[in-house]
Amino acid sequence: MAFCSHCGAPLGDDQNFCATCGTSVNAPQPEQPAAPPVDPNTLNFDPADIAQAKPTAWLAYFGILFLVPLLACKNSPYARFHANQGLALFILDLAWTILCETVIEMLDITLLSTLAELVGLVFLALAIVGIVQVCQGRAKKLPIIGNWQLLK
Repeated sequence: MAFCSHCGAPLGDDQNFCATCGTSVNAPQPEQPAAPPVDPNTLNFDPADIAQAKPTAWLAYFGILFLVPLLACKNSPYARFHANQGLALFILDLAWTILCETVIEMLDITLLSTLAELVGLVFLALAIVGIVQVCQGRAKKLPIIGNWQLLK
């Protein structure tokens, strides 16, 4: 036995229209809106945890401030994820800065100074990507350094 796609009333085999609501039996089914794509990494985190940690997690991408979400949301896996990403970015940026300052001081080459500035812009871009991910409630690993697991 068939049922009306509009109201769910039972239909006879020879009916062209639903006796209850008048909908054509052969009427096309209304399209269901497509669900928005979900980031597979975000599925590992509780939506309540994301909502609670979001106000502090974005601070993880401002250098030493990665400690704020780590300490303020101790039991939050979402905050810990972003603190880990921020820590990796901080360590890489700090190491790059020390290396460049040492080498540029010794060699005094303008080209190295320009290269150092460009790499600094890459670090800034990575921080912006991380902040945007936090604001969108996502937990996507950063390019290049995203797989570094420094915090357990």
